[in-house]
Amino acid sequence: MIVSMAVVLYAGLALAEETSIGFVKNVSGQAFIGRQQKLIPARANEKLLLSDALITGADGSIGVIMQDDSLLQKLKEALWFI
Repeated sequence: MIVSMAVVLYAGLALAEETSIGFVKNVSGQAFIGRQQKLIPARANEKLLLSDALITGADGSIGVIMQDDSLLQKLKEALWFI
C-alpha cells in the first residue's frame, strides 16, 4: 500500500535537478527511489538527486550517506522526500 500511495503522491512533483546529494549505502527488503514519476529499485551505490523520494515497504530498509557525510536510515513502511 505504501508503494502505491507513494506513486500517487510523487506524480505531482517537479523533475529533479541532476545534482547528486548523496548515495544509497545499503538496502534490505522492499526499497525504492521515486524519481521523475518512476519507482526505481534501490541498490547500493545508487546516487540520489534533489527531489528524489525514498520509499520502503513492510520488510524494507535503506541506508543513505548524504553529500555532507550525514547518515539516514529508513525503516519499514516509510516515505521521505529529499
